[in-house]
Amino acid sequence: SALVYGVGGMLNRFLNFLLLPLFTAYLSPEDYGLLSILFVVSFLATPVFSLGFSAAVAPCYFEPGDPDRRAHTLWTATTILAVSAGAMVLLGLGFDAAISLAALGTSEHGSLVVLTLLAAACGIVAEPWGHALRFENRARAFVVLSSLSSLITIGGSAVLVIGLGRGVRGMLEGGLIGQAATLLLY
Repeated sequence: SALVYGVGGMLNRFLNFLLLPLFTAYLSPEDYGLLSILFVVSFLATPVFSLGFSAAVAPCYFEPGDPDRRAHTLWTATTILAVSAGAMVLLGLGFDAAISLAALGTSEHGSLVVLTLLAAACGIVAEPWGHALRFENRARAFVVLSSLSSLITIGGSAVLVIGLGRGVRGMLEGGLIGQAATLLLY
């Protein structure tokens, strides 16, 4: 299973790497800098609004007793994380200009901050279901669903950036589509 997870993760990253020259033809170095800083915002917000559930789900999931316990654990975690992720998005909506100003030095990218946080919210809510696939040793299913999600992200980003010329916004919208797909697929 570890080999399957490793190879699956490597394939997803390799696909993104292969497409880098294609996207660099449509995005400027400034665009990539903007995307990098927005990814840092997501990187900082995600652990805060994930509430430590990555570590907390496993002990509850494997606790002996009621056979329905695993499903209850997953749905409880999903509900709590949905509320937390919703709060993150609401804070992003309320303070988008301030976050943009603090992170990017200008308040004009508030809508990009919101897109970034929406994608992060979908990832946060999907987390327990990805863990469940790992807990149940369903490595192939996990890799197939993760790869499908990556292909959806890449395809959406390609259409939005290359086909529709949406630039940074298109990359973020493609990421949001991919994270929403991950949530639905898991």
